[in-house]
Amino acid sequence: METLFIQLPTATFSSAARFDVGLAGASEVPVMISRRLDEPVIANRTVSEVVAVVPARRLSWHRVEIPLALKRQSKRIEVFLRNALEDAVLEEQSELHFALAPNWAKEKVAWVAVCNRSWLRGNLDGLAAAGYVVTRLIPELYPTQEPRMLALGHNRHPMLWFTNERDGVWGLPLDKETAATALSSLNSDSEGLPDKILADASGSRYLDSQQDKALTLIANGEHIQWSRSSEWDMLQWSFQSSESSRLLSKGWRTVNRWWFDLKWKRFRQGLAALIVVNLIGLNLWTALAQAHLNRENDELLKLFKASYPKVQVVIDPHRQMLAEVRRTQAQTKGGGVSFRAAMSALGELIPPDAGLAKEIQFSAGVLTVKGLAQSPEQTALIRTKLAGKGLDFKASEDMWMVSQLVKIEK
Repeated sequence: METLFIQLPTATFSSAARFDVGLAGASEVPVMISRRLDEPVIANRTVSEVVAVVPARRLSWHRVEIPLALKRQSKRIEVFLRNALEDAVLEEQSELHFALAPNWAKEKVAWVAVCNRSWLRGNLDGLAAAGYVVTRLIPELYPTQEPRMLALGHNRHPMLWFTNERDGVWGLPLDKETAATALSSLNSDSEGLPDKILADASGSRYLDSQQDKALTLIANGEHIQWSRSSEWDMLQWSFQSSESSRLLSKGWRTVNRWWFDLKWKRFRQGLAALIVVNLIGLNLWTALAQAHLNRENDELLKLFKASYPKVQVVIDPHRQMLAEVRRTQAQTKGGGVSFRAAMSALGELIPPDAGLAKEIQFSAGVLTVKGLAQSPEQTALIRTKLAGKGLDFKASEDMWMVSQLVKIEK
């Protein structure tokens, strides 16, 4: 996935004009070459984004203090900018396009890039008609935190450019006499000038070897890569299709830059390794948990079959166990008899000739009386009367047992 860069011409759009175009990956410097739009630009390459570059000669830069109230009403910002810059520009405000710097809402004073609206619209529409729909619009140069001095001579208008946060972007025609004069007059401004000059191969030829500044060569499209790496996007106001499209495009650029940027390679490798290790650990934990659950199900199945052997088909032992327990509880009416109730009921039925009890025990709802004499007729009579009271009576040689009578519902 690569980005196609197209530098807009300073003149109005013409299909026969030649454009500086270049193709580059996320962290690569585009190599700009001159092509007409009807000439093949790329072959067997996948383009994810078309970025148009506004020439520095076509832009003017202005600093504007935006009221705090307007920062919460972004739809009124463009009208405010037109009124605020009315005296600073020469053309009619309706003929100009204004673009605010990234993160302008967080700054007290923001930079504004201004260019001709008709010129910009004509070039963008012409590119779209030729099959190149621009998804991002960046300035060739922009105000930088650290001062920069660039000698760019790759086009028909060699220029010596200066960029900094204090003065914005400004330049002088690049020739040896002008460059030497400008550098000598600006040497006293240590804040506005850097210690070195950045120059492409063509621009370096215009610089005097005797000048005091160190010279660093850059590729002819390296300054465009710097703008691309910034958050600048001049497709604002009427030039952006919608707020959602702008946010989607910005998000895609961020993801694309992060995914392919070499600076993030180690982080991406670490993140990929972390995800793989976590997936392996999660699968291993799932397998162990499933094995433990299977063992518990097997143990529950054995317990269920031992407790309810009459149940032949077992599908879910846990649910079937609960169902059988509830069914057994429903079939068994009442609970165990109390000692007082059992003694009271039995005392009313003991015949006078039964004698005295030698031992009385009560445990787990069962009353046991030993030492009473009885006849079979008396035993049957006592059993019948106690059954009417919901009690069960059992008699052996010298022991009577009274407990709760259990009724099984069928």
